[in-house]
Amino acid sequence: MNENFKSKLTYEKKAWFGIVPIIAMVAMMGAGILYLDAVRCILVLLPAIFLVLPYEKLRHNEALAIVCGIVVVISLLFYIWTLISYNSGFYFYISYGQLYIVIHVLIIALHVYELFCSYLLFIPTDGSVGNAAIPNANMNAAANTRFCKECGAKVNANLTFCSQCGKKL
Repeated sequence: MNENFKSKLTYEKKAWFGIVPIIAMVAMMGAGILYLDAVRCILVLLPAIFLVLPYEKLRHNEALAIVCGIVVVISLLFYIWTLISYNSGFYFYISYGQLYIVIHVLIIALHVYELFCSYLLFIPTDGSVGNAAIPNANMNAAANTRFCKECGAKVNANLTFCSQCGKKL
């Protein structure tokens, strides 16, 4: 990956991308429409979980992104294989068939979204956490500022002479 690549993606935005599939998975499990066991749910949600955790090493880790991507692809392929193999006429009664298709499309879409979350683990961030970096920058600027005793001008703390009157600080 290009080392000069600068992303506008912050850790806060990555966390929001991770929260969405977790909420969707919990809602689908709560509604009883998820045809995945708990272990596969956690394995599929690993990229989203790593995006939500507050550790920089997890939110930008290429090896972890590759492993998570492989796990999600294997789960997706296994799910599609299961869907094709065990698809019998029982599920396609007129009253249940459309819901059956919608549920499986949602689960496949969730897998694809998790692949996107795995890709987000590749992308480096700028190191800031949303708007939290702005007050810290202002505090550092205030610490590097002082005033001239002669004229009262605001000068940089690194200077030895006032930029306004020329007197020694």
